[in-house]
Amino acid sequence: MQEENNLLSKNKLEKKVQSSVSIIGKGTVWLTLNQFIFLFTSYITYVYLARKLGAELFGVYGVVISLVTVVSMVLITGTQQVVAKFVSENPAHAEFIKRKALKLQLLFSGSITIIYFLLSSATAYLLHDKSLIPFLQLSALIILFHSLFSVFMGYFNGLKLFKQQALFTATYHIVRMILTVIFVMLGYKVFGAIGAFVLSSILFFAACLLFVGFNKIETEKNNATIQKSEAVIQKEIVTTKRFISFSIPIMLYIVVIYLLMNIDLFFLKSLSGAATANLYAGYYTAVQTIARIPYFVVAALPVVLFPLVSSSSFAKNVEKTKYYIKRGLRYTLLLLLPLTAAIAATAKELLILLYSAEYVVGAKALFVLVIGMMFLGIFTLFTTYISGSNKPKMSFYLACITLILAVLLNYFLVQKYSMIGAAVATAIALFLGVIIIVVYVYREYGVLLELDSFLRICYATVIMYIAASLVHFTGYMLLVEYLILGVVYLLVLYLSKEINEEDVGFVKRLIGWM
Repeated sequence: MQEENNLLSKNKLEKKVQSSVSIIGKGTVWLTLNQFIFLFTSYITYVYLARKLGAELFGVYGVVISLVTVVSMVLITGTQQVVAKFVSENPAHAEFIKRKALKLQLLFSGSITIIYFLLSSATAYLLHDKSLIPFLQLSALIILFHSLFSVFMGYFNGLKLFKQQALFTATYHIVRMILTVIFVMLGYKVFGAIGAFVLSSILFFAACLLFVGFNKIETEKNNATIQKSEAVIQKEIVTTKRFISFSIPIMLYIVVIYLLMNIDLFFLKSLSGAATANLYAGYYTAVQTIARIPYFVVAALPVVLFPLVSSSSFAKNVEKTKYYIKRGLRYTLLLLLPLTAAIAATAKELLILLYSAEYVVGAKALFVLVIGMMFLGIFTLFTTYISGSNKPKMSFYLACITLILAVLLNYFLVQKYSMIGAAVATAIALFLGVIIIVVYVYREYGVLLELDSFLRICYATVIMYIAASLVHFTGYMLLVEYLILGVVYLLVLYLSKEINEEDVGFVKRLIGWM
């Protein structure tokens, strides 16, 4: 009898694990596809603008978009994570949570939009460029409409409706790219590029209201047996006080993350001479967009893992949380390391292919910065675990330590070494941040990736990097080189038995989920 009970328990556990893998897999497929669309449209846009506007005007666009992105993405990512957390914990009341979040967000993001608009002159003064003022004022509208749309995306994410989330955001990226090309082609230059960003944000929020609205979806209807008054729901589930207490550290954390991604550009713009500031900003913006490719490719996984870790932590399921940590870290490194190595080894050729020979002066900075962005990808993965475990303040504190290091290093190194100094400062700060957070996560959860697996991934990456260093293709043949490097990487992983039958089966399921 005891053996039968143990067998039943084991079968139940296996089914739960399979269900978790299925959720991770489906979510990762859809959100990764969305990330690829985001990357494709973003890089088409940036390459087009870099060639059409020239380095100086492209530098102006890069600085303005980086500034508004720091603010708007704080509200987008922070709100999305907060809504996703509460919806994943209480899916029966997702509609109420969505309504509550929209009201709070309208008040909060509206205030931030006004403040950002009023501070445009002061911001331009700090960057020693008054010509930025009208561009900054126009970009303020992005903050309001982006933050409101993020409520709907958090709603989807919390209900694990990753397909719907991906389709909405992918459509937005495509529309924004098309509008940017049209407006700049019509001769509106930087105003047109920023105006396209604003208009697409407005259109996308309107689409959320039209196609999602405030009707309860099927998940809620199936749980309609739970009948509680709004007063009880507000008290027990999502009181305004609890919502704000969780959202503030999340949003502050996102502020710090996006400052980490852009602080080097701001220091370069501010500390360079007036004659070269926009030119260097243009070169460095091109460097940043390429260096962030590995980070953006793996960015879908933390989005998928956040509601899962939140649910397992809320249920106090320690083993499942550990499982998510190990699984997530392995997949992140499997993608992050080879992408970083490939870009670092071909930095010069890639800049010429995408942006023209004018931007090749940033090759050394790209080599260093892409390594820094690799560390940022690892850092954000671990903060996802920490925040999902209901400790967003700790994520914020750890990010602040890293930002302070980045500010100090950028201040000294940018003045002396310009672009390469900015890249080195960011890379060193993020490396130290990863060391700190890895120690914390291991002490907190007692689990990381198996050492053998980590070493095999590193070994395959080194082999691939050596191969890339020996062969230098140029032009569109560079894409063929990347394909060859990918085959080499996978072959080494397979021969070292890092890729096994379980991984092959998982990939087949991913294809099936598509």
